[in-house]
Amino acid sequence: MKKTEQDGVQLWHDLMERKHWRDEGPWESEPDRAQWVTKAGFHGLALRGPMGSWCGYVAVPAGHPWHGKDYQDEALADVEVHGGLTFAETCQGRVEKASQEALAAYARNRHLTSPDHATCKAASICHDVVDEEDAPAWWLGFDTAHYQDLWPFDIWKVSGKPKPPNVVALDKQIEAAEAMEPGIRPRYRTLTYVMSECENLAQQISEAGARD
Repeated sequence: MKKTEQDGVQLWHDLMERKHWRDEGPWESEPDRAQWVTKAGFHGLALRGPMGSWCGYVAVPAGHPWHGKDYQDEALADVEVHGGLTFAETCQGRVEKASQEALAAYARNRHLTSPDHATCKAASICHDVVDEEDAPAWWLGFDTAHYQDLWPFDIWKVSGKPKPPNVVALDKQIEAAEAMEPGIRPRYRTLTYVMSECENLAQQISEAGARD
C-alpha cells in the first residue's frame, strides 16, 4: 500500500488485486481510495468495490437531521446522486488497520457480479481521523455498478476461457451503437466523476442542514 496526496486529496494505491481486470482503461492510472474535505465542509470518500467500480461516500456529522437515517428513509427520498443512495452506516474503523482486510475481502468476493459495499467496509468506510472528537460520522453512499455502468473486472479472465463468439459479436454491436450515438454504451465512472457526485451529495446535505 502506498499513500500520496494531490491538491489536498489523500490517495491510497495498491489496495486492490487487479489481475482479473480488463487490460486497458482509465483505472490504470487511478488509485484505489481517495479522501478529502468537500467544498461544503464534509468529509468525502471514494473506495473501490469488488468489481473495481467506485463507491462514493459523504460523512454526515452528528447533530445533522440526516445523521443516523437509513438511505431508504423518507427524509432522503429526494436526494439525487448517481444510481441513488445505496448505503448508510457509521464509521467502520481506521484506514491503516483495514487496508489488509480490504485485500482479503476482495479475494473472497471477487467472483461477485453485483456491487458489494461490504468490501468497501473492509477497506474502511471512515475518514483518516486526526481529532478523535471528529470520528462519529454517519456515511451516506452510492455505487457505480449499475446497468449503465462499466467496471474493470473481467469475468472471462477469471474463467480462463476465451469469450464466446456471441459475446464478441455483442461487444462489436455495442461499439457500433456508441459510434452512432455517443454515450449509449455503459461507461466506466472515473474517480473524477465520483468525486464530483460526492460534492453534489455534500451540497444537498448542507442544504438539508440549513433548512432544518
